[in-house]
Order: sequence, then C-alpha cells, then structure tokens
Amino acid sequence: MPTRNHADVRWDPAGPTGLLFTATGGSGGRFVMESGAGHTHATPVEALIAALGGCTGMDVISVMRKKRQDVVSYELHVEGERRDEHPRIFTSLEVVHRFRGRDLDAAAIAHAIELSATKYCTVHAMLATAGLSITSRFEIEAL
Repeated sequence: MPTRNHADVRWDPAGPTGLLFTATGGSGGRFVMESGAGHTHATPVEALIAALGGCTGMDVISVMRKKRQDVVSYELHVEGERRDEHPRIFTSLEVVHRFRGRDLDAAAIAHAIELSATKYCTVHAMLATAGLSITSRFEIEAL
C-alpha cells in the first residue's frame, strides 16, 4: 500500500507582506514561507530547492557514515535557473556539495552522491521525473 504524507499550510493575514504562510508537516515539523517586498523567510521556490538539498544531504551523510568517512562538516549549495515567463519553472539545478574532513575519499563521495541521485532521494527523483536537469559536483577541504 502506498505511503501517504500530508502538510497543512496556513496563511497569516497579519504577516508583514500579506503573503506569510506556515507549513506543518505530518511529523509536526514547521517552517515558514513568505513572498512579497521585504520578505524575511524563504519563498516556496526556495523551500523547494532547500528540500532537494536536505534530502540529498541526508542520503549522502548516511552513506558516508557507512563508508566510515571522517566528515567534520558538510554544506550544500543548490542553485537553479528559471525561465522568464510564467510559470517561472526551473530549467536546471546544480547541487554543490562541500565537505571538510580527514582523509576523505573522493570516490566514496562521488558514489554517495550518485546513490542519492539515482536510488534514495525522493525529491531528486520527483524533480528529475518532471524533466529537470540536475547536476552535482563536490569540493573537499582536507583537515
């Protein structure tokens, strides 16, 4: 039987931009999205690409732990190009993985990223299935 997920999204009419929404996932976790002049929270589109970063990041760290890699810190930068006409969908995304650690194996990193992209990351799979071009690269800072 398929797994079902849900999120409840509530508009805050008193928000400073008039476009402030709070999302609550089925797990109880919350995040705020906002748009409009002077917004101070992530837009829905930023939340989408952040979801890709979070999803692939969790996969990559899980695989790196199994490979006994000594990752001290890990950051991802997700950037995309959007078309000019509405709806302003992404035409491409790039995920840059930045690792700091001791004796990190580049082949292990490449394999972890590949497993996330092709097997584990649900967000990546959904975006790729929609035809979005997603590329990844990584950087290593040795300690």
